[in-house]
Parts: sequence; structure tokens; C-alpha cells
Amino acid sequence: MLSEKPFWSVGSRRFYNKLSAIAESERLHLPVTFYLFEDTFDRWDWTREPTSSWEDLLRQRALQIRDNYSYIRLWYSGGADSHTILLTFLKNQIPIDEIAMIRRSPINLFDQGLANCEINDAALPFLKLHEHQLRKTKITLIDLGRPVFERAFIPDVNWLYQINNLSFLPDNSTIFSQNIDGILDKSHSLPSYCDIDGYEKPKLVKKDGKFYSFMWDGTLQRGMGINDHQVQFFLSAEFPELHIKQCHLVKNYLQKTYPNIENIDPFFDISNPKYVEMTFTCRYPLWNDISSLRLGKSKSLYSAKTNELLGLAQKHLPKLHQSYFANLKAENNLYSHRYNNGDITHELKGISSKHYCLE
Repeated sequence: MLSEKPFWSVGSRRFYNKLSAIAESERLHLPVTFYLFEDTFDRWDWTREPTSSWEDLLRQRALQIRDNYSYIRLWYSGGADSHTILLTFLKNQIPIDEIAMIRRSPINLFDQGLANCEINDAALPFLKLHEHQLRKTKITLIDLGRPVFERAFIPDVNWLYQINNLSFLPDNSTIFSQNIDGILDKSHSLPSYCDIDGYEKPKLVKKDGKFYSFMWDGTLQRGMGINDHQVQFFLSAEFPELHIKQCHLVKNYLQKTYPNIENIDPFFDISNPKYVEMTFTCRYPLWNDISSLRLGKSKSLYSAKTNELLGLAQKHLPKLHQSYFANLKAENNLYSHRYNNGDITHELKGISSKHYCLE
């Protein structure tokens, strides 16, 4: 069973790479649209909050995935999304076949530094603490080092069309799947398997006094098109109730705590402290320190984590560093109109999904 995926479309053609969709749009003079499960979502009444509790809906979703797939792999970072998923499986004693984690370093420095601190200081210790309950679960730690960085970023500008996030993270690329196939071969041979990702927290907007749910494509694009077996836990066509419920949880919190608020944008801005409040309404973070919860988060390409990786590359692998920025500059010189403020480091201009009224 393959989970339904979001995609971009130009005319009747689907795309899983946004730059490719934009290029087609410019060639045909047609708009790019972002599809996020409208065929399913349109059948639901979003004004009605699901009556089941949040905990019970999490359990139902975990059981649904377990029933649908013979092999389940959870991609775990220690962040609020993947940790909430892991807790759901553990609390309800639902087996997970594999937990996979990724560390990144262009100079193979994996055990220290900001870039990998969530894995080293939160995720791995938590798994160690629960190793008895996870004794039948395969724990896979993937270190993406210099060879992967060089394969991902030294080639010509075409690598931009194999990736859905232009930051200095090679696991956003098709290069990533090519490099880890050997590690993950066991699951590929099974009748059905899935890779669970923690996408995604709610995104709301308030218009004319009412709350609406929607999603910017940029929130989801990093994982789009990389893996046919990807399953989004929270936001899916297979179990819409979970996403609708979390939208109402956030709406209820904002209405109760800030009854007269009109501009709710700060609560959905990952670089704003208010984002933490929104997160705690529907997630169970492993990092209890609020400053740590947002560690490395940024709206630009260059979060604290990626800045650290870039600094290591600049010092030790100048060719890699120069190639990465040369490709970005070449793309920006040709197509600055595609990017916010005409600057590629400010990301591609966002495309909104359909809006659904919550009241």
C-alpha cells in the first residue's frame, strides 16, 4: 500500500520537485498549484472537531499504519513530531520494526556540535533508556559524511532539480536514497513497508474573525518525492481526523488564551517564540527546555545547524563550500523572480493549499 502524496501540478502534469514545476509553468504560461489531499479533505466537515481524544486518535493512527504495513520504519530525530509518534507506539505497545536516525557532517564529525545535538543529546539517550521495550526494534544510525556531501553538492546546478530544500543537507536529495539503499535493503524485500515521517503541525490563519486551516507547500516540500514509501503520520489522506483534531486543538487554545487576537501568524512562525506555545498544544517534545526546542530553527536556508555545517565545509573542504554557493548563485542570477525578495536564500515563493474553515 502506497500512501497518497502531496504534489504540485501544472495543467494535467504532476511534479514532486518544485523547481521543475516552476520551469514547466514558465514554459507553458500556466500556474503552479499545490495539491494537499483535496479529494479526501473536501468530503469532511472541518467545522466539527472529532469527538475522540487526541491520545485516542494518535493510537488509532499508529494502529492503522501497523495494520497496513508489514515493516514500519520511523525516522526519529528527537524533535517534537517524531518523538510524539514514538511515544504513541511505546505507550500503546504497538511494535515498530525499525527506528532510523540521521547525523550529518561534511568532515565526518558526528559525535559533537550543534548540527547533531538532538540525536546525540536527546534521541540516543532516550532510546537507551527504553532499550528493553525496544529490544525487538532495529536501531539504525546513519552518518552522512564527506562522500555524501560531495556527491550531493559538487555536481552542476542540476542538483537543484533533484532536491526540494536548497539548504546544506544532503538527505533532502535523491543522492541520499542512493547512498543508504545498502543499509535499508532488508525492508525493500518485504511485501509492504513504510517510512514514517513526522509531518506536520497545523497551520492556521484568521480571516474575518474565523479560523482556517491550510498549509504552505514549503512546509512539506523537503520530503516530497524522495521516497515512494513515505507515510506522513499527522497529515494524511488515510486518516484526516488526526489533522483536523490538531487544528481544532490549536484553535481552541488560541481562542481561550487570546480571545481578542486577530493576527495569529507569530504562532506559526518557526523563528518566533510563540511557535513553542502552538507546538505544546499537540506535541510532546523530548526537549523540555524551550530554547532547545527551537534549536537551529529558521525561516531562511541558514539555520544555526546548517551554518555550522557550512562553516566546517568552508574551513576544511573549500571546494565543496564554493560549489554549493556557486550553484545557488547561478540559479539566482537566472531566476531571481522565483524567490522571495529576489534572493534564493529566502526560499521559493510559497504556494498555499486549499483553506478549510474551522468554525
